[in-house]
Amino acid sequence: PPHPAGRHGGSCRADGLATSVGGLGMSDTPTPSIHLLFATENNKVVILYKLGKAIRQILWDRDSGTFEDGQWIKRKFNICHFNISPDAKHLMLFSYGRYPSETKGQFVSISRVPYFTAISLYPDQDTWDRFGFIDSHYYVVDNPNEDLIKRDDGLNRVFKGEPTRKCPSGYYLANKNPTRLGKAKADSFEAVTMPEPHPDLGRYEVRGSMLYHRSGFELELIRDFGDMQFEEIKAPYDWRKATGSERPRAWHPLEDETT
Repeated sequence: PPHPAGRHGGSCRADGLATSVGGLGMSDTPTPSIHLLFATENNKVVILYKLGKAIRQILWDRDSGTFEDGQWIKRKFNICHFNISPDAKHLMLFSYGRYPSETKGQFVSISRVPYFTAISLYPDQDTWDRFGFIDSHYYVVDNPNEDLIKRDDGLNRVFKGEPTRKCPSGYYLANKNPTRLGKAKADSFEAVTMPEPHPDLGRYEVRGSMLYHRSGFELELIRDFGDMQFEEIKAPYDWRKATGSERPRAWHPLEDETT
């Protein structure tokens, strides 16, 4: 699959924590699961709470102990296909879109945590393209397609080229100007195909909808997400009109979200 970059990417049990115990029970109640994506520049965590076909994004500030409950989306995802920036301000994901559409059947999108409303959207014909954040300012989407939305908060997409004296990392901006990325950071990005476990991973345990803090053999409940149910939530930065015939420039991941 497309592999996230750096040490702050998709969970896949390596950098996150998950529990999932099968599909629907006798009562047709979806079995919940929780996935944790740890920031590396601070103590924030992006929580992906999955309930049936729906996933909710939640931002957890471990310093203050507070949660910002974000947006739901109904799509089929491989949890490995999520990637967060080191500062936990942005989330990148790969998924399948509507075909035919501007996304050519699948896409990579970037949104502001804790929402899924895209600020960048890249069609992606090749399921195995590499994507991810090198740091909190630079990211890679390794395909030739352009951003269909272009509201990326000043983030910079970079492209791999040849290292030079002026650009030792070999990564360039779209205008061909060199980035300020150091060679060590670029080498680390290229070397990682699977994020290493976050050092705090062992401090937490998940059981169904409940997230616990682990201390030895003792468990302390942090939060039970079991009262959450899918609801439509509009991102505060969503520029799209709620009514009328005007559509965004391109098909958006929140459209046709029941697939």
